[in-house]
Amino acid sequence: LLGHFIAPKGAYNPIIGLSTALYCFIPGLIYGIIKATKGKPSTVGFIIFAACSFLISYALCAVALTSLGFWVYYNAYSVRNYGSFMGLVGFRALWQLPNTLANLALSLIVYFPLTKVKGLSIFF
Repeated sequence: LLGHFIAPKGAYNPIIGLSTALYCFIPGLIYGIIKATKGKPSTVGFIIFAACSFLISYALCAVALTSLGFWVYYNAYSVRNYGSFMGLVGFRALWQLPNTLANLALSLIVYFPLTKVKGLSIFF
């Protein structure tokens, strides 16, 4: 929503808004469930968890839901440039993969120093 108000580019697309929210919610939910059932994961366990949760978010949100949002709201543009819904999904899958890998790397770089901060230990 914030991006829509800062730099609007057409009508707000609620499907893409939902995709953006879920992209962050899914890893947080998975981490919360793992932490509640098994305790704080080890370093290797956290890296595996992060990679799996980012992969799930990538497939469901960055590729599937966002492609659906583009297709529904911008159908004429999508048909002209990608030919079919699956063409758009394939393009999004290739285009979003480097972004997702960069997000994963940055999350791992930031996570470990933050676990050392005393006041933030309740979150980790």
